[in-house]
Amino acid sequence: MKMIGLQAILSWFSTGCAEQREVDDALLEKFEARVFEEPAYSHPLPFRLYIPPSYDGRVSFPLVLYLHSSGGRGTDNKTQLEFPASVLVSESVQDLEQSFVLAPQCPSGTQWLNTSFDRMPFTNYRQEEIPESDAMKMVVRVLAALLSEFNIDAKRIYVMGVSMGASGTWDIITRHPDLFTAAVTASGVSDPSSAHLLSQVPVWAFHGARDEVSSVENTRRMMRELRKHGSVSRFTEFEDLGHNITRPTLEHEGLFEWLFDQERKHDD
Repeated sequence: MKMIGLQAILSWFSTGCAEQREVDDALLEKFEARVFEEPAYSHPLPFRLYIPPSYDGRVSFPLVLYLHSSGGRGTDNKTQLEFPASVLVSESVQDLEQSFVLAPQCPSGTQWLNTSFDRMPFTNYRQEEIPESDAMKMVVRVLAALLSEFNIDAKRIYVMGVSMGASGTWDIITRHPDLFTAAVTASGVSDPSSAHLLSQVPVWAFHGARDEVSSVENTRRMMRELRKHGSVSRFTEFEDLGHNITRPTLEHEGLFEWLFDQERKHDD
């Protein structure tokens, strides 16, 4: 398996591997800035919350959790609003389905997924050997608080992420499958042995066949396991692309229609 040198790894982490754009004031103004803190955690979790302008509490709205890539880490509560977050609050997506958008910011030096990504290509992991990260535990606590504060449709809670955020997406839906309705991942790693937990959580996974950061075989393996357990998940492989597939993923025909069509069947 081809290995990539230290300089390439440092470059990848410094750029965040996903397409980054300057976060302008107009985008920031669409989101409410908040911070989650509890004594049990050594650091706070900054997050941004988009509340649809028409929300008045009388009708429940779905929520989309967006987990950023490595370039969004920090404490400024701004950098996590990279390209995918801006798409989620765009007119085209919000006209399709008015929804809350939650964009937490993973602290510098940490990851959504509690693994040691010290060399590439990154590979799948075994969740039983990796404890849930504090950042992800806090995200789950924030979601619970928002469900109490707002009239959010608990049957329609979605999550999506790219690169580090995609790995976090796989991790959070397998640790908390009862919380999420559907997910979108692009270029992540996962634990294929946990696929049986996702029989009721469809995933549309994307990966570049030429990805030298996280091999496409990572997602291929997970999709094979999902299908063994009767999952209706989808897999789109970009034959001529590498790791940075953010734009083609978001522009894929029917993606958001598919996402918002998913509704969880609760027993209550």
